[in-house]
Amino acid sequence: MLIGNKEVKRGGKPYVIAEIGNNHQGNIDMALKMIKIAKEYCKVDAVKFQKRDNNILFTKEYYNKPYSEGETYGEHRKVLEFGMEEYKKIKKLCEEIDVDLIVTPFEVNSLRFLEDLGIKIYKIASSDLTNIPLIREVAKLKKPVIVSTGGANLKDIQIAYNTIKEYHNNMALLHCVAKYPPAKNEINLNIIKTLLENFEDVVIGYSGHDIGIKASLLANAMGATIIEKHFTLDKKLKGGDHKISLEPDEMKKLVEELDDNFELLGSKEKRLNDYEIPAITKLGKSIYAKKKILKGEKITTDNICLKSPAGFMSPQKYNEILGKTVKYDIEEDKPILPEDIILI
Repeated sequence: MLIGNKEVKRGGKPYVIAEIGNNHQGNIDMALKMIKIAKEYCKVDAVKFQKRDNNILFTKEYYNKPYSEGETYGEHRKVLEFGMEEYKKIKKLCEEIDVDLIVTPFEVNSLRFLEDLGIKIYKIASSDLTNIPLIREVAKLKKPVIVSTGGANLKDIQIAYNTIKEYHNNMALLHCVAKYPPAKNEINLNIIKTLLENFEDVVIGYSGHDIGIKASLLANAMGATIIEKHFTLDKKLKGGDHKISLEPDEMKKLVEELDDNFELLGSKEKRLNDYEIPAITKLGKSIYAKKKILKGEKITTDNICLKSPAGFMSPQKYNEILGKTVKYDIEEDKPILPEDIILI
């Protein structure tokens, strides 16, 4: 998957998204501060926001539903929304400090708003995984799209995947649990294996609503390349997402631990590496003469043995050389070399 100028691939370096969402409390200065901290202190690859047109997103009844302290749910949501002026500031800062900006549109009006802004990367929320009209409009743009899969079955994911595939293949599917937070036995990280097996040509990731960083680290070790976690400056702030979010020190630690994961996981090729040779030579074994073996003698279990150091004939050849004739005298404690024996 190509995100901006970054190649994100299975088994590659983890790509970390700090989901700011609405944790900025509707305050643009806080939003800008969060972006800078996420990039410069925590070293994330991307920050993510959400865009809603609340006037058309909700039914009138739902919009006017009492929320808290005399305000309706719609009024509460409206306070959290940024307009074009604020989003231009967000986009400008992201470009200046070289952090990717990802935005989730919750309906087509918001998608049009984000297109006017020039957003280059989109995210589909779990709640819209079955919203095929919206997914199709996003896919038509042929821009990178990241899809969360909370609350879905494999058939739902397949339909969304097929819809995007009609237009391009630059996508990722993120395992997610649509609960805030889920219990340990509800996270089901083994689903990452299912996604890897069933969608072999796209990047798989994990969008975590769990508390802390343990699940994200395990998800990465299981093959999730993209890791998304909610981000906040203070978990005690008002709003449901703050309690499941990572504060700066936690996000920084997550990025560092994921970098360590990448180094620890390393290559899939199993071979003798140059840096292993000293230990293997020192502690490994070769075939040696147990006592002096005279020219013309046959090699038997009585006149050869296995000793350290290694680096000469491998013990794997032990049975192969039994009964073979020695070409030259071989002194006790000397290694048996291929040129010393007749293997015919």
